[in-house]
Amino acid sequence: RVPRVSIASKTDNNNIVLVADIGGTNPSDVTSSDGPLANLSDVVSSSPSVTLAGDDEVRCCNTAIETRTTDFGCDVSAGSITSPCLIRGMDGTNGTTEDTYTIQLTSSAGSVMKWTAASFEYTVFRNLTFDANGVGTRAVFINADNIDGNVFENCRFANGSGEGCTFRNTEWRFYECEFDNNGSHGLTTASNRGSSHIHGCIFHSNGGDGFRSQTAVGVHNSITHCLAYD
Repeated sequence: RVPRVSIASKTDNNNIVLVADIGGTNPSDVTSSDGPLANLSDVVSSSPSVTLAGDDEVRCCNTAIETRTTDFGCDVSAGSITSPCLIRGMDGTNGTTEDTYTIQLTSSAGSVMKWTAASFEYTVFRNLTFDANGVGTRAVFINADNIDGNVFENCRFANGSGEGCTFRNTEWRFYECEFDNNGSHGLTTASNRGSSHIHGCIFHSNGGDGFRSQTAVGVHNSITHCLAYD
């Protein structure tokens, strides 16, 4: 297995933000009045209910699938190179054991989640499923330039009518992720900067390529220990 990135062992998080009610009060939340929050978008989109800062952790508790009729954008400030943030799926009964948290589209939209601003950097996304459900063009669309330090770990990008995930002009890390059942390619990069790393990922049941690189000359992507099949 791929070693966890450094943030996994952090114990100095400034705040813990809970997403989805796990029943009762949550003393580890930012404040008693802040949460639990209803959706992940309450943290990462414009005018968030809670503003992220370096070392913060967001725990998305899988009491149920989070359904959306529109996409949401990661367009606020998040972590920094010295103090990254962590957003991860957790068990719905206690909020302390890692588990998968699913965000699913129910109406036509461009994607489940997208990037529209370069300020959302240095954040680890872990144990999340982005399900376009056949009604979204992509599961995730990263369409902002010059983003650094973001990681997807053990995430799934599924059921886009087009691509599972597309990123442009930015540098990313994908560790042990799954790209499946998309109408076109599983993962596409069209970048003119940086060097992205794809390690230990699985690509299957996509209509196009598992991984499609359309990067500029001088951009070097690292793809290691991945599996691709029909």
